[in-house]
Amino acid sequence: MKSQYKISYYLRIVLTIAAYIIFYYYIINSCIHAESKSQLYFNIIIGVIFGGFAILAEYLRMSYDAATKNLIIDGKPDKALEKITRVEKADIFKTYKTSCQMMRMLALVDLRRFSELLSYIDSIETKEYDVELIRRYTQMLAYGEQDQRGKSNEAFKKLVSVRDYRNDKGKRFKGAYFLNWEVVNGQHKNYEGDYDGAMRYLNDVDEKNMNLRELVQYLLAKLKAARKLGNQEVYDNCKERLLKSTQNNQTMRDYIETL
Repeated sequence: MKSQYKISYYLRIVLTIAAYIIFYYYIINSCIHAESKSQLYFNIIIGVIFGGFAILAEYLRMSYDAATKNLIIDGKPDKALEKITRVEKADIFKTYKTSCQMMRMLALVDLRRFSELLSYIDSIETKEYDVELIRRYTQMLAYGEQDQRGKSNEAFKKLVSVRDYRNDKGKRFKGAYFLNWEVVNGQHKNYEGDYDGAMRYLNDVDEKNMNLRELVQYLLAKLKAARKLGNQEVYDNCKERLLKSTQNNQTMRDYIETL
């Protein structure tokens, strides 16, 4: 998955550069062969306006892509937050608003800043489907990690309700597939104290298509269930893999060492 991401990332860069070269070749050529000053000035203005918006768009896209890579491929949520903040400040048209909201919530989970996460969740006003899904999911995690079982369970119920929304054709929204529901159910069962139930869900998880972030959340849930069930073999395996997978997230590594 990482190699596919890199190929897609660099292909976009090449295509974008090619498009700019073609456009500015046309602008420069038009300026050179302008038949009047008004036509010359018009071409220059178009070039400057387009160039300004193009530079801004590329800055936003590259910063957002870098934040995404930091979060899901490199396991660097602190770096992801820095770049998300850059995007939010420069995004005058709010093109990336909802995407940044979702990424910020996930990054705060990975940094275990749950009080800050809950405050941020309360500040979000949009009811857009994808944001609401991640909002309820991270809310469940935040309350669960703070041992607030009742609130975590309520957030889980709301999450399931959001997941089951249907469009006019009776199909679930695409965002419902953002989450691995076996992992979600396993996490929820852990917070409920049903570790056997958690392990049943987690044993059904297919790791094959997981990115690094998803893998860490899955292994963390399995580690907790194995620890409570006294399954030393699974516990040792999960802990070893987690420590390797969180080399770029010291906060998470420190937490794992306490388990």
